[in-house]
Amino acid sequence: KSQNFKARILEETGGKGVDAAIEAVGAGPSVQQAMTALRFGGRAVWIGNNRPMIEVNMQEIVTRELSVQGSFL
Repeated sequence: KSQNFKARILEETGGKGVDAAIEAVGAGPSVQQAMTALRFGGRAVWIGNNRPMIEVNMQEIVTRELSVQGSFL
């Protein structure tokens, strides 16, 4: 909470973001962090299922050409 998550990820990746992010909580804030961390064309794998419904920024997924994959096992 004390750091700017997006700024830190960009700093660590030379301004690009990560290739893949694994989201294992299934809550809105952690999903948003995972999506924010991705590079253009990156992939998020969602394995968390804390909440059955969350809000997702579809514009971000479409314009940054992100992929979202779910995995139960």
